Amino acid sequence: MNHEPGAEPTSRTERRRPDRAALAIAAGLAALGVVIFVDTARIGGAASYARVGPTVFPYVIATALLLLAAGTAVKAGAATSRRASATRSRRSCGSSAGSWRRCCC
Repeated sequence: MNHEPGAEPTSRTERRRPDRAALAIAAGLAALGVVIFVDTARIGGAASYARVGPTVFPYVIATALLLLAAGTAVKAGAATSRRASATRSRRSCGSSAGSWRRCCC
């Protein structure tokens, strides 16, 4: 491995796996959203003239959970490239004057 400042990252740092914990959280959120959708579909709503019945809010919550699951899964995949770029920026930080600007900004 080449640890010199400004060195190109190796292929090992480029091929990181997705964040497993975030993917597990996304799977749990998606499963909960699906369960809520299925259970809400079973509710036998009484015929009424009201626009907002007993199934509206469970559907809203299930949709929100599924959107959160999708966002979490996307971020878990994006975390691999973010970690690789953070590794590159840490390696490029030298000990010269003004190098903190290059590392932090």
